[in-house]
Amino acid sequence: MVFQPFVENAFKHGIQGLDEKGLVSIRVYEEKDFLVFYIEDNGIGIKPEKLDQLLEDVRAKEPQLNRIGMQNVFRRITLFFKDQFEFNINSKEHEFTSIELKIPLCREHPSEGFDDK
Repeated sequence: MVFQPFVENAFKHGIQGLDEKGLVSIRVYEEKDFLVFYIEDNGIGIKPEKLDQLLEDVRAKEPQLNRIGMQNVFRRITLFFKDQFEFNINSKEHEFTSIELKIPLCREHPSEGFDDK
């Protein structure tokens, strides 16, 4: 569920309308002490200035109506992990867009806040 808005955007803004076959790949894997969520599409990409604005909007403290799904995910991750996570969007116009989220691995099952019933 964490990546749903990003997957939706990959289809809606990345590969929809391509003349060729569009591909969205989703990978989840462990890297050192992180769990990595990675999405990439072979779509239209994002212009550098538009990518800068997108990252600024997603990370903004005030709500951005045109980025609400992505911003909500970023806010929830920030609330839970504070500054212990990594989030990045990379893109090359007419080639690809990728989104990577790295969150710390939790090796032990947390017990605080859970009801044992």
